[in-house]
Amino acid sequence: MKSRQFWVLLFACLLAVALPSCDANDDDSAGDDDTVGDDDSAGDDDTAGDDDTAGDDDTAGDDDSVGDDDSAGDDDTAGDDDSAGDDDSAGDDDSAGDDDDSACPDPSVLVEPVVCPPACTSCAGAVCTIDCNATSACQGAALLCPPFMECDVQCGGISSCQGASIRCPDQGPCNVSCSNTSSCQSMFLTGSGPDVLTLDCSGTSACQAGQATCGDGPCNLGCGGPSASLGQVNCAGSCACNNGC
Repeated sequence: MKSRQFWVLLFACLLAVALPSCDANDDDSAGDDDTVGDDDSAGDDDTAGDDDTAGDDDTAGDDDSVGDDDSAGDDDTAGDDDSAGDDDSAGDDDSAGDDDDSACPDPSVLVEPVVCPPACTSCAGAVCTIDCNATSACQGAALLCPPFMECDVQCGGISSCQGASIRCPDQGPCNVSCSNTSSCQSMFLTGSGPDVLTLDCSGTSACQAGQATCGDGPCNLGCGGPSASLGQVNCAGSCACNNGC
């Protein structure tokens, strides 16, 4: 009997000891709440993995300030601006070719004649003047300037030099002035040699239907008078032909 009571008491003590353990298992605060497992703060929140601040933001990689900005490469200030190449101030401006007559031959050396040539009305040093300043003067005339002199043809009369044939000197500059009404109409003017030819049609209707052919030197043709014009201009081999007619 005592032995049985002993075992009953022992069983009761063991049961008392076991019941708190079961409460701990049923509460399962550590297991069912599973704060560590289900909340998975360290795993699911994955602050270090999903936020991936170091990987996805990729501040050092995607911003790529050093590579994509490529300030040194794409700006290419030295290459694309090409200030030294495209501006080409020395080549494209071409000042030496288009704006002056530096390519023209040297002018002739003039010689003062001992006797004034008969083609000249008067001479002053190496300048031959052909005076056609009277009304209708020199109409249809053949005016031939002597060589090695500057030739100054003055068609200052009304209708002067109409239909005239004027030939500039082979060596020497030539100046033809048509300063009155209808002067130099239908004339034929021919330049010759390396020297400058200058035609000034300043009279009303001056030089109309006239023809001008330049020589090898500079050729300056001006029609500043009212209704002044030339019918035909031939720059020929002129090194600098400036046609204002």
